[in-house]
Amino acid sequence: MDVDGALDGLFSKPLDTFTEARNALVADAKKAADDDAARSIKQLKKPTIGAWTLNQLVRRHPDVMSELVEVRDRLENAGSPKELRDLSGRRRELVTELTVLAKEILEDSPYEASHATLEKVSQGLLAGGSDEERELLQKGRLSREPSSPGLEAFGFEAGGVAAAPSVSLKEQREVQKLRRDAERLQQEAARLEQEAAFAEEQARRAREKADDAHRDAESAREKADEAAEAAGL
Repeated sequence: MDVDGALDGLFSKPLDTFTEARNALVADAKKAADDDAARSIKQLKKPTIGAWTLNQLVRRHPDVMSELVEVRDRLENAGSPKELRDLSGRRRELVTELTVLAKEILEDSPYEASHATLEKVSQGLLAGGSDEERELLQKGRLSREPSSPGLEAFGFEAGGVAAAPSVSLKEQREVQKLRRDAERLQQEAARLEQEAAFAEEQARRAREKADDAHRDAESAREKADEAAEAAGL
């Protein structure tokens, strides 16, 4: 049984078919006497709408997602405040772009492109997650949105000092500043992503109203022409 290919197919399906398709794969694995595959597939959870959307982003926009992963990895190893700011800015741009793309995916699906869902998607893109979550994201097989790994992933401990055998007071202060910058930038990024999603939604609704008004005007003109023709004008 081609488990890898089967899982790719499973996580690309609409959510309302996930459970049935998963159970069918379990049955196929049992028929093939692949008990390990049957057990692992049976344990798979139905994705949340946010996780499903992230999985589809990986499939439909792999280049943008790959750049986000690369920027995020570089951000974790940033060696200066300037590099941290530059990479954080690029990450915000990518997350905003992907949030708009996520909205388009949801609008073409049976699921609502709600503000809450888009917020979960943008937070999942920002979070990074554990090593396991990153691997699942890159394969498009998430069952839930990635969680924040915490500032330890950026080399910070709970007290705000980087893990190192010995650091000077100046180095400690620099690390603490980086930590504050990281926190502030992440909060600002989340706010900007939410505003971008909202603005996009407002623009879409405005376009729909304009299209409706245009169709109404065309219909009114046609009726006026017909009435004039009937009156012999």
